[in-house]
Order: sequence, then C-alpha cells, then structure tokens
Amino acid sequence: MIVLNEVLHRLIIASVVSSSGITPESVVHQIKLHPELVREAGAVWEVMENIRLIRSMKIYGISPATFEPSLAIMQEWGLLGNDALHVACMEEHLIGTIATYDRDFSRVSSIKIRNPVDTR
Repeated sequence: MIVLNEVLHRLIIASVVSSSGITPESVVHQIKLHPELVREAGAVWEVMENIRLIRSMKIYGISPATFEPSLAIMQEWGLLGNDALHVACMEEHLIGTIATYDRDFSRVSSIKIRNPVDTR
C-alpha cells in the first residue's frame, strides 16, 4: 500500500507541475498553500483507478509487525523510513524484486532491482 501511496504522490506532483507551471522544487510548498491543486489533478484519479483494477496485483498493507523490522533495515542499510518499510514489507511477503528508479535500494543485498521501463 505504501508503494501505491508513493505512486499517487509522484503523479500528483507531476500533474501539478505540468498543469500549473509551478517548479518541481516549490510544488509541495505550493500544494500546502493551495490544496485545490490536488483536487484539480483530475487525470491522476483515473490513472490510480486503472492501477487498482489490475487483476493480478496484490496489495499488501503495513502492520505493526512490518514496522519493527523496518527500524533494523534503516540502521543496517541506511535507508529512510518509507524505503525501509518497502523492504520490510517485501521480506514479510517473500517478494524479492522491486521495480524502482530509486538507487538507494541497491544497498540492500537481499533484493533485486528492476528499472520500471525495462521490459526485458
């Protein structure tokens, strides 16, 4: 679930930058000042609905049992909180590969990384 949240966040940021001309560096600050920018990100909601309709996709949530190992993962691999939660959730559900552009995951020796646009 946290990965979907990150996808949603990035889609909103991209949508607001694209439609408003606000710079990527200031977009989060501007969204906090003008929450209507989120409400007006129309195409984002359609994309998220399409993602949620992928039949083969399983959605895993974060539980208290996931949080505890994430603390050790943060310390061992030097990851920030959300990334450590991703790895902890992957380990909990025996998922060995992550599709990401985030190079921070390359520090974790127990997972494989795929580029999201690499179709090989």
